[in-house]
Amino acid sequence: LLPGPVPRWWAGAVGRALGWGPEVEVYDGLAGRGPGLSEAVLARPALARRMRECGLPLVPWGRTEPYARLAGLPWRPDALRYESKSRAHALFARILAGGGHPAVTLPAQWRAGSRRAAVRWVAARARAGESTVLKSEHGVGGSGTTLVTPERVRAAGGARALVRGLPRGPLLVEEYVHGPAEGEAPRDLTYDGFVDGEGRPHRVGAALMDVADGGYRGATVGPGVVPAQLEGPLLAFGAAVGRELAAA
Repeated sequence: LLPGPVPRWWAGAVGRALGWGPEVEVYDGLAGRGPGLSEAVLARPALARRMRECGLPLVPWGRTEPYARLAGLPWRPDALRYESKSRAHALFARILAGGGHPAVTLPAQWRAGSRRAAVRWVAARARAGESTVLKSEHGVGGSGTTLVTPERVRAAGGARALVRGLPRGPLLVEEYVHGPAEGEAPRDLTYDGFVDGEGRPHRVGAALMDVADGGYRGATVGPGVVPAQLEGPLLAFGAAVGRELAAA
């Protein structure tokens, strides 16, 4: 199930790379660029029924309330704790405060008490020539994340007009950390791993993400993808995060 449309060749190309069989069904263009993939499926009763009756597990990116309705599962607000951007930031800060990860830089993050406060933050930073990242409290894969440059503020007619166009809900204001120039070194690195059903963390590896305008479009992981001098610190920090999540 994909929120945006994909080319006709996409399913075959990805299927060959991942070893999918020809029986894989792909439903794309369900939610466009906005959030709400589960809501989009629920609005299509035949597709929702197909998902429930196919006999296969539903694997979400986030355990939201609409997903719980789609899957027929009970839901409580604390199910979103692993998708909380502020709690993730606090976890990273706690790990870095313990030492041992000097190569990792954590951008500063503030919670805007209101939309008006977020407008003031964005306007002040734009006047200083600084870019800002605005984030909703929950959302994965770039959902609810907006990169705001001074140029974008001017094009929107000011910070107030820009913030008005964002999804409703609390906003986090985060400094934008400039990475290396295009072509100088890899940008948008991440750690790929998972915690199994027994609570054990597993490493997949260091990965290079494909990010467009704050949106995650996939990642490449494997030998040689990330240079060794960057891979070591990344794997160490990712493993530390995995241990904390496994213990939570």
